[in-house]
Amino acid sequence: MADHARMFAPLTADELAAASEAAATGASAPKDAGTAIWEPVLPVPDDIPSTIPRHPLGKPIAKWLYRDANGKRLGMVCRFDRDGGKDVVPLVFARNTVTGETAWRWQAFSSPRPLYGLDRLAAHPDVPVLVVEGEKAADAAATLFPGHVAVTSPGGSKAADKANWSALAGRPVVVWPDNDPPGSSYAKAVAHLARAAGASSVATVQVPADWPTAWDLADEPPPGVTVDDLRYLLEKAVLFDATGSANPGNSAAPDPESISARAWNERTIAPTEWLLGPFAKTTRAMLSAPSGVGKTNFALALAAHLAAGLDFLHWTAHRPARVLYIDGEMPCELIQQRVRDAERRLGRPVEGLYVLAKDAEPDMPPLNTPEGQAFADRWIEAVSPDFIVFDNVMSLLTGEMSDETGWQAIKPWIAALTNHRVGQLWVHHTGHDGSRPFGTSTRIWNFDASILLTPLKGDDDVAFSLEFQKARRRTPDTRDDYGTITVALADDKWTASTAGSRTGGAPVRGKPPSPTAQRYHDALLNAIASATGDGRRVGPGGVPAATNDAWKREAIRMGLIDKEPDNRQRANFSKYRTQLVAAEWVAVDGETVWSRRLPHAEPASGKPAQPKAQPSRNHPVKSGRNHSATMRNPLSNRGATIRNHESSPDRNHAQPSSIGDGCTVAGLRDDEEENNTALSEPDDGEVF
Repeated sequence: MADHARMFAPLTADELAAASEAAATGASAPKDAGTAIWEPVLPVPDDIPSTIPRHPLGKPIAKWLYRDANGKRLGMVCRFDRDGGKDVVPLVFARNTVTGETAWRWQAFSSPRPLYGLDRLAAHPDVPVLVVEGEKAADAAATLFPGHVAVTSPGGSKAADKANWSALAGRPVVVWPDNDPPGSSYAKAVAHLARAAGASSVATVQVPADWPTAWDLADEPPPGVTVDDLRYLLEKAVLFDATGSANPGNSAAPDPESISARAWNERTIAPTEWLLGPFAKTTRAMLSAPSGVGKTNFALALAAHLAAGLDFLHWTAHRPARVLYIDGEMPCELIQQRVRDAERRLGRPVEGLYVLAKDAEPDMPPLNTPEGQAFADRWIEAVSPDFIVFDNVMSLLTGEMSDETGWQAIKPWIAALTNHRVGQLWVHHTGHDGSRPFGTSTRIWNFDASILLTPLKGDDDVAFSLEFQKARRRTPDTRDDYGTITVALADDKWTASTAGSRTGGAPVRGKPPSPTAQRYHDALLNAIASATGDGRRVGPGGVPAATNDAWKREAIRMGLIDKEPDNRQRANFSKYRTQLVAAEWVAVDGETVWSRRLPHAEPASGKPAQPKAQPSRNHPVKSGRNHSATMRNPLSNRGATIRNHESSPDRNHAQPSSIGDGCTVAGLRDDEEENNTALSEPDDGEVF
């Protein structure tokens, strides 16, 4: 047997690279001079010291010892932290097949790999098994759920099929996934493997989708969640049928009260997190267009604006997002040019946009295969995106796209992304007539939105109409976001207009606010004019502003809403505020709100400038004892005079609509104003 000095010698650079590759992929152990193989010795002989050899990454911060059913050592998994990340490296005792030399080696177990927790399984043969992802989570699960034996497989979420699951034969098994797409993929793979190994039953815990991304049992429970809540989830795990598909019908008798209207009304559900216009973290949309229309140009511009948190066309941005763009057909040099074009039009570098190109990853498997989804999950785990653009269906999937055969295999994966709050836009080609997506219409059933681009003739580089053929999330308050518009890329600028109203490429933004919305604008002007104390605010450039609460109080005084408004009136306030923001009459920044139809004037002597009340030709001041305020609108002949809770709309004024072209260099607002134009929606429990 070799001496200990050689046994614990560090690996050479070549050996370390080969060992890391083996650990990551399950490949054979590293060879010496291209001939000898180091084969793990299982179990480790009793007389071999347990001293961990030196590693180039330093000292491990955590280590987990693998044992067999008899308690004998099999090897160890060590964790090293570096550069804000982690490396998990297996350690085995191995023999050189040529020289007979033995040594501890930083390399993976041979396949099939042993489970972590075999000694626990043997010590408790009649106890249900809980499978988790990772040794740290397994130790935590053993403490949380003493009525179960917690185990895991080595190698992470992509290596479940390299483990030996035969120890689960005849035992009930529950799988607890990490709360992310790779965790879901791991749970599904383990369910199949446990069934194949002869488990008496297999179930999966349904982790709530609104829990933190990548949460596992080693983490602190989410706010408000107790250990009893975790145990309840374990108890209510959903059984799998023989095919490995979720089968809630096999679980315990359901509780009808859990799906009652009252239960739904009381259920805590994460609110929709909007990113840009009609696109949210839970959006599933398909964008279809004929070849050559410019759908990739458009989709990449949309992705860039999502990442930058800037308005695009007539859509308002709510915050910057992390966006993963997966391209299946463009060459790398064209992708580079398109990214540079998008940044030039934005006028700034784009942080938070990541482009995964098939041309740069030629071994990328089709996404409607398990291998392709595992490949994508690895990148999704690394990027942690809020939104993914898939460009396009034909190049990223395999099989016949004219029927549902090739599409069925990807539907569960699409649903899993939504459950983990990852928005999606799938770019697709249209059929022969250009009026709908290529293939069967059933493909759209699982999408929230279906967008059709139809080419338009003209001198512009790119020009098309954009129509939402399906808009499940459309409401009266958001209908402008889903309206049909004309989009053009001309003179290196993206412009848009409502259908039939585009002139000279000038961007426009839908119709002016309704008469009722204009009365709410009158209420805001009065609130600004009379604001005092905490209700007085200043907008960008010193423009006078008020708080949302002051605006609501004035709306109450004018009789637009009651003193104790019901849910309908709260919704109306939000609805008309949205209209005013969309028409660029009003801007909102948190609790500060101002009229964009007032001049931006720097305040004198450090005090907020107040709008000066003047008579208006359209609304002359009348005498009366009740409060009356008149404000001159500097952009039109329209003023607002409020007396006895009355206001009259202006029939003569027609305000042109305009889309703020935050997508052009010349039209970019500064960062402060850009943020201030983002609309803040009221909380559900907001009290006026």
